[in-house]
Amino acid sequence: MKKILIAGGTGFVGGYLTAHLRKIGYELHLLTRTPKDQSASGIKYFEWDLKKSFIDINAFDGVDTIINLTGENISAGRWTSSRRLELIESRVLSLNLLFEYVKRHEFNIDKIISSSAVGYYGAYTSDTILSEDSSSGNDFLAHICKVWEKAAWQFESLGVKTVILRKGIILGRNGGMCAKLAPLAKLGINVSLGDGKQYIPWIDIHDVVRMYEFILDRTDIRGVYNAVAP
Repeated sequence: MKKILIAGGTGFVGGYLTAHLRKIGYELHLLTRTPKDQSASGIKYFEWDLKKSFIDINAFDGVDTIINLTGENISAGRWTSSRRLELIESRVLSLNLLFEYVKRHEFNIDKIISSSAVGYYGAYTSDTILSEDSSSGNDFLAHICKVWEKAAWQFESLGVKTVILRKGIILGRNGGMCAKLAPLAKLGINVSLGDGKQYIPWIDIHDVVRMYEFILDRTDIRGVYNAVAP
C-alpha cells in the first residue's frame, strides 16, 4: 500500500482517519510537534515546527500522498484580532511549509488532499442549495476558507493532483459539536444553536473517513468537493 504523510493527524478527524487507514493497510507518517514512541503503533511520527519552518525531512521518505488536516479550532475561543490571525496562520502557514519542502527537495508527490469548510459560502441561512460552483461569501469564515484553499492550490504548479474537501459540521462521538453538546444533553438540557432555525450542513465522521478512502483509491479525482450529507 501507499505511504501517506498526514499533517494534523492527532485531532478529532485525524484519530478516526489514521485508525481506519491503518486497518486497511496504509503506511502512515504523521507530523507532530512532539514525536511519540512509534515502536508498537505501526505509525511513524516525525517532528515539525511551523514557527521554525522545520519539517523532519525523513517524513517524506517513500510518501506519494499528503493529507492536510491542520487548523486551529474555529469555535475554541473569541475571535479577537490575535485569534483571527492564529486561525488563518494555522491553516495557511502549514500548507506553505509543506509546499516549500516538496518544491525545494523535488519530492515525488502524486496527490494532496487538503481541508476547507462550507464556511467558504458564507454564514447565512437561505433556501438556496449550494454547489461547489457557488460563489464565496464575504464574511470572516469565507475569508479563512479562501486563503486556505489558495494555499493548497499551490501544489498544482508542481503537478500534484490537488483535492480540497469543504467539510460541513462533523458529527462523531469523541469530538466536534457532539463533544460540546453531549455533557449538557446528559443533564437533560437539549440546547439549540443560535435561534435554532438555521440550516446546518453536516456529515458523519465515518462518511468523512470513507471519502478519504475513496479519493485515495481513485487516480482521476482532483478539485473541490463539498463534504456534507445530501
